[in-house]
Amino acid sequence: MSSQDRSTGSSSQSDLSKPTKVQFRRCYCDLSAPFSISCSDKNLRRMYFGCKYWPDSKKDCGFFEWYDDDVSEWYKEVLNQLV
Repeated sequence: MSSQDRSTGSSSQSDLSKPTKVQFRRCYCDLSAPFSISCSDKNLRRMYFGCKYWPDSKKDCGFFEWYDDDVSEWYKEVLNQLV
């Protein structure tokens, strides 16, 4: 898995206005895997990619990947407001 280059400068107020850029993933069906946010008690607000056909067991290819990269303060604030 390749990682995207990021600026390593200090945080500033402008960081709050910029959404996090997420590299998209493809599932084993060779389709774009949706980016989702867990609402379970165990993984509350944890982000992940998964097959777009889940939970249809006949079509779901089984692709699942947690997205644990750092996210911007703006994104964290949005998540806190949504959940």
